[in-house]
Amino acid sequence: MRRAASTSVRRSLRRHAARGVLINGAFTTGLTFLGFARGFIVAALLTTAEFGVWGILATTVAMLTILKPSGVGDKYLQQDEDNMWAMPFGLSLTLFAPDLAQFVIGGTWEPAVLLLQVFGAIAALGHLGFNWQAYYRARGTTAPVAIVSVLVAALFLVIAVPLTFSDGLSGLATGLSIAVAGGLVARVGYIVRLFPGRPLAGQAARSLAPSVPAIGIVVLARLLETGERTPAMATAELAAYLLVTAVATWLVERELIREALGYLRVGGRPASTARA
Repeated sequence: MRRAASTSVRRSLRRHAARGVLINGAFTTGLTFLGFARGFIVAALLTTAEFGVWGILATTVAMLTILKPSGVGDKYLQQDEDNMWAMPFGLSLTLFAPDLAQFVIGGTWEPAVLLLQVFGAIAALGHLGFNWQAYYRARGTTAPVAIVSVLVAALFLVIAVPLTFSDGLSGLATGLSIAVAGGLVARVGYIVRLFPGRPLAGQAARSLAPSVPAIGIVVLARLLETGERTPAMATAELAAYLLVTAVATWLVERELIREALGYLRVGGRPASTARA
């Protein structure tokens, strides 16, 4: 009797905590998109000459902050919950940045297409193992967190800033790629040290899996395109990307989606918890 009551309390706490995580994550994600909207409005009104190199650097730092994972540090659900939106969103920005510049924010921002694509890749790949810091903090070992943060900042200052002054937006894109790649390599090293022998490559492949067929559909459509590219073509490709991503995500992560939906139902109980 006492064990059953304890199990019921744990399930209730897990359900309420996870529901709060999901609502908090949705709210923060909404704020993220509002941040992007403000940035694109500014981009539509200013030219790169008016914006200036310091404005570009300031926006880059702000954008990297915006692209940090939404939600809270201590997760009650699998980390795939954020990868389900971050990976497709980031990769879609990389795929459709040329269309965004041409049809939405204006052709004057075509020189920034490569930078937008890099931002998209950072948003996608940056979520791989994103909550590794929580595990080290839980162990009371925060030195790895500080080391990776300092490494990324140092690479940005030493490589990205000089390249921005010398090569403009393309230099900034190159420098950011190097800085983020360095931080990702260091992160993976600490994750491997924390979880030796775990199939980390398989976890990363699972996060990428729903986006692979969607990217394939878009690339195939572009290979078959003829004539001048139009907004209708871009819209159709984006719709196909979203549809294929949604279907593939359901096929790969349907248990996680059912669990998340179960947490959102007041008084409901997710299937995975019900079987416990």
